[in-house]
Amino acid sequence: LDELLSSATDNVPANRPTMSRFCEQLQDIIETRSDLSRLSWSLWDEVSWRLFPQAVPDRAKWTRSEEIVRALSAISESRAYNHLFFPDGGGLDLRGAALGAEPNTIELYFDTPNSAYVIRPKALYFESFSASDWNYLRLEFAGLERSGVYGDTWDRNSPAEEVVELPGGRYVDRYAWDEREFEGDPLPSDARLLIRYGYGSMVVFHTRSIYNLTSSTYDGRHNKMGADKFRSYIEDTIKYCIENAG
Repeated sequence: LDELLSSATDNVPANRPTMSRFCEQLQDIIETRSDLSRLSWSLWDEVSWRLFPQAVPDRAKWTRSEEIVRALSAISESRAYNHLFFPDGGGLDLRGAALGAEPNTIELYFDTPNSAYVIRPKALYFESFSASDWNYLRLEFAGLERSGVYGDTWDRNSPAEEVVELPGGRYVDRYAWDEREFEGDPLPSDARLLIRYGYGSMVVFHTRSIYNLTSSTYDGRHNKMGADKFRSYIEDTIKYCIENAG
């Protein structure tokens, strides 16, 4: 609707749509809003233009934490259209992002109250295609040291550790969260459960994308490929879908 109104009030009259064209586009907007699937696709497509108002590139890369948080926040504003896949399998809808309390980290928020996923970002990639419904973001980690609560080294079979953050920033065993107490006292109301990822990568796709609707993709396959290889994998998948459509 913003785009339609902008074009209809263009400073150059010749660039404005005719009344019949305006009505057609307005009707399409009305129909889109009443169709959850179309609305969801429209919102996902809008993400690209929100991030890149002038022109959407094939690939963009951010390395500064502030820029990464800004981009992730943009895609998490609506509950309708994003789904994040974890390095070790599974996924959740992203609800927000912010700079972390630990140096050079960011926090990712989902639907669980008083909890956050903590990572040290290396880079965030935006990947786009002619079929914009396949557009995705890829977040790669720079590596995060263990908290020391369970030892000094990461278990290579588990890229994440779960700790409880007490007021003042002290980390303690996850057990305190499950029991809702620590050292004999009730767990403070502002304590948080933190899932700290030491290594790996995440990807974010549209909730109605073929990638998201294919259950086998929840195996963390994106984490077994680098950024370039995974993009090639998606390009091959798009080609396959086009060739076998219908």
